[in-house]
Amino acid sequence: AAPRGPAATVRLRGVVRGRAFAAPKEAVEEGVRRLRRDLACSLERRVALLLEDLAEEEEEEGGGVDPRDPLPTAVPGAWALPRRAHFAVGGGLSLCDYVAEGDDAADFAERVREIVGPSLAAGLDGLGD
Repeated sequence: AAPRGPAATVRLRGVVRGRAFAAPKEAVEEGVRRLRRDLACSLERRVALLLEDLAEEEEEEGGGVDPRDPLPTAVPGAWALPRRAHFAVGGGLSLCDYVAEGDDAADFAERVREIVGPSLAAGLDGLGD
């Protein structure tokens, strides 16, 4: 069989922020490489989370989901990718999780407490990119 083309086209628009840390004597190129890797990994995870949410919504609406085509491609649409939110855990260290469009600060704080425990979540400073 001849190879098929893509079933859908996804276009991403917006601003993506990334973070990368480098040692003081490290080459700038290494810092840039890490930043690019951070951005690529973040986008990959955000798209995966969005597809999971869309598949769950489709299942809740009673439609079957084809795991090979989780997007409702018959209808064009626009969806917001989850945002990456950082939270301080002390000592200059921050961790992150992803916040979906319908989540609020309370949802995020509860999830962080489940992940890291109440002692590390004490420094939770809200949502940020």
